[in-house]
Amino acid sequence: MPVPRFAILLLASGVALAVYRRSRPRVRKSYGSQTNAADVDAPELAPDATPDEVLDAGVEYTFPASDPIAVESAYRDAERRQNAA
Repeated sequence: MPVPRFAILLLASGVALAVYRRSRPRVRKSYGSQTNAADVDAPELAPDATPDEVLDAGVEYTFPASDPIAVESAYRDAERRQNAA
């Protein structure tokens, strides 16, 4: 029984697709944040910052978003500025 031309064409196209997929370079997807921590500006705190302003600065200091809120470091920076003034 002869093989139909359609079956040969289907097999050849499958082989060509496999060769094409193996020959092209793979591009790796990068996951996570594309922002570098150095690219983020530090928030400005006044020496007499209120607790709400310190909390807001702590949220801005938090990087990346999966980290806990960095209120302690924001408070220390505000305290250091207040002592320096």
